[in-house]
Amino acid sequence: MFSKSYKSILILFLSSLSFLQAQSTIQGTVYSENGDKAISGASVTITIENTDQILSYAITDSKGNFAITVESDALQLQLNIRSMGYGPVKEVIENKSQDLTYYLSSETIELKAIVVKSSPITQKGDTLNYAVKAFASEQDRSIGDVISKMPGMEVQENGQILYQGKPINKYYIENLDLLEGKYNLANDNLHYDKVAKVQVLENHQPIKILDSLVYSESAAINIKLKNAVTMTGSAELAAGASPLLWEANVTPMLFTGKRQFLGSYQSNNIGDDITRQLNALTIDDLFNPSVNAEPNQWVNVLSPATPMIDESRWLDNNIHLLSLNILEKLNKAYQLKVNLSYLNDYQTLSSETNSIFYTPAGDILLEENTQNRNIDNRLNADIILEKNNKKTYLKNKLNIQSQWSAADGILERNTEAIKQDLSDKHFKVANKLNAVFPVGKQLISFHSSSAYFHAPQELKVLPGVFETLLNNGNPYGEVLQKVNHNKLITDNSFQITKGFKKFTFIPKIGFTLDYQQLDSEIYTDKNLITNAVFQNEMVWNRNKIYTELKINYKNQKFKGNLSLPVHYHWFNIDYKQSNTTLDKNFLTIQPRFSLTYEPSAYWRYTIATGYKQAIGGIDNIYQSYMLHNYRSLQKVNGIIPEDNRFNVNGGLYYKNPLKSFFAHLTYGYSQTDKNLLYQTDVSADGSATLLAIERDNQSQNHQIATKISKYIGETSTNVSLLGSYNFGTSERVLNGAFIQSDNELIGYGAKLEQDITDWFHIDYKLNISNYTNEYLNTTFSFNQLEHHFNFFLYPTDNQYLAIKNQWIINEVNTQKEDFYFLDFVYNYTIEKYKVDLKFRLNNVLNTQNYRNLIINDYQMIESNFNLRPRQFLAGIAFSF
Repeated sequence: MFSKSYKSILILFLSSLSFLQAQSTIQGTVYSENGDKAISGASVTITIENTDQILSYAITDSKGNFAITVESDALQLQLNIRSMGYGPVKEVIENKSQDLTYYLSSETIELKAIVVKSSPITQKGDTLNYAVKAFASEQDRSIGDVISKMPGMEVQENGQILYQGKPINKYYIENLDLLEGKYNLANDNLHYDKVAKVQVLENHQPIKILDSLVYSESAAINIKLKNAVTMTGSAELAAGASPLLWEANVTPMLFTGKRQFLGSYQSNNIGDDITRQLNALTIDDLFNPSVNAEPNQWVNVLSPATPMIDESRWLDNNIHLLSLNILEKLNKAYQLKVNLSYLNDYQTLSSETNSIFYTPAGDILLEENTQNRNIDNRLNADIILEKNNKKTYLKNKLNIQSQWSAADGILERNTEAIKQDLSDKHFKVANKLNAVFPVGKQLISFHSSSAYFHAPQELKVLPGVFETLLNNGNPYGEVLQKVNHNKLITDNSFQITKGFKKFTFIPKIGFTLDYQQLDSEIYTDKNLITNAVFQNEMVWNRNKIYTELKINYKNQKFKGNLSLPVHYHWFNIDYKQSNTTLDKNFLTIQPRFSLTYEPSAYWRYTIATGYKQAIGGIDNIYQSYMLHNYRSLQKVNGIIPEDNRFNVNGGLYYKNPLKSFFAHLTYGYSQTDKNLLYQTDVSADGSATLLAIERDNQSQNHQIATKISKYIGETSTNVSLLGSYNFGTSERVLNGAFIQSDNELIGYGAKLEQDITDWFHIDYKLNISNYTNEYLNTTFSFNQLEHHFNFFLYPTDNQYLAIKNQWIINEVNTQKEDFYFLDFVYNYTIEKYKVDLKFRLNNVLNTQNYRNLIINDYQMIESNFNLRPRQFLAGIAFSF
């Protein structure tokens, strides 16, 4: 059933390559009248003869060159050239590939009283300029509100910005990277009326010295402010009921040519999870990513999966966030950045969960009533010294993190009361240095990244669980799992970058040293279990040397990249609890190839493929049992996981800034061959033990995604359509039986924003998802239909009323259930003082619960969450 689906969609995708047909390439050079000056930035368009219908276009580069690919059956075409300060050129040419030269005569233009309607999107070279004013509406406040409306752009729920379906690699404000990827702080708090335009920097290489040598397919965003010196910010204070509610946000900002500052204090208990503002959303350094030095989460308080609705409807929180971000230009070359943040987050969650485990021997039912509390404290400091110009690149980043968190949970499992207590602390210090500088006619690069962390964790469960394994089948009072994990890692490399004509050669050598200690103990009724099968005392040494050759190719239409890395690993793992040692060596290769073809300014085609041999980490290789949560006891038998992954992906991308039209279609396939198969044994009470067994197995995945977006300036309409398809297979052993699971997910969506009149605006969003799982000759399905329909009424220029509607329909197999939410927002602006008076009434209908449904490989989980009651807030907000 599924194979026919994805094969037909794959055929449809491949058939779209028919766009690559016979084409005419018209190229040339544009000079000034005397031929002594190449004219850059001139607009060259190809139209149907004697019409304004544009077939293709280009902008001349710094040398006056242009190249246009035209797809047309016409025998003749019209070529048009325009440039400020020069007379226009209009000429009929033959529809064939040719090389032309034009000389523009200077022209003085006497301007008359005219009305000019500018295009909302313009392009010059690889830079697209979005006029903020063209996309902003009365109800918008932050620049993020406006970016989400721009065609070709997408803002995900976590705040991450996508351009043509791919995450951006940098977020600049006036060409400076103040926030190091944590751009939600600016995107959510910088008022849009301070911004002139949003620039998309296509094919952006963040390291300037590599700009002409190392091609990048990623885009960056640059926020262009209206004033060279901008002192601004936002402040908001709101209170309401019930219960007693508050929201506070004070975020001052300063942007000058030499200094940038963004500080923020935020707090609320209305369900707004502002922790996302501290999450890094861009790749920190595409040239050399950091080593993996994040502490593992070994134990946790079991909590139900969060509902698939807006968090403000169910999250019961009390959160405080403080962030200070400073950038100072020390001189023309160096800049110093300091990013500090502190977070205190208290959350409670209650739900009723019914789980069904579908095992070969029959279904197992589990009922859980959960009440959890989480307290999270995080302190983070980054100190960065950077030099980034056309001659040298140097960046050193020192990071210090400290986290101290606790959680507890009380639940009833099939009428049995269970209490859980968690303590989770860690301290981490890391440093990363990257340097690129010229030596002769080549570039020398050095990279060094080192990190250390200490992470003790404890989990206590009362009464004791897993009696058969842990206490000879006898009931007991409590079980305590202690884990202590320490890690010291360093990665260092050296490479040479050498350009030769249209090629760039980058040979690289390096080494990694990874030392870790993992100790874990299980106590029953405060007595240590001395059996080695329940203790981990492990010393991990993983050393690696590697070499890599990268070859980049770039011309006007083609960009190619070939990477040939070879890694040699030495493993020495000492299991002190069992007096055993594991020594093993691996040779792995990870070849990658990508090709981009840009036949015109409109179209871009990409294809990439790669093969990766991955070796598992310490969390995949500990030898003895560890209690991860109250109903999960795991061990992986000390076998090193080996995954061999092949992948291929391709994409078609179309953009027409003049028409404000963007579209893309992508396909990806991956196949992973593994040496370990995971065996899960589910008991009658829902508790599970997990073992890793040595057995070859395979998983596959297909992904297709597409999106079309269009802005219609005449009616202030923004419309987008999107779709996705995902099909995957996986294998496991469940209660002694080998099973294969097939999963299919189909998604559709649409978005419409339009100004119906000067006083009436609509905002509609539709999401449809169909999930199907085939397992043990049984098919399970989950369908969701979600409507967001918002009305905005503007009785006068300084006030609006928003009526927000959300309707969700969930269907599991033949059971259907729907949920409807209604919110009101009224905003009155005192224009003289730029102050907003805002009144909000959330959950007007007082919907009290939401049923969340999840289907995975062998279980269906139904969770009923208590929602926040109807609540009213009144607040004052202003920008300065």
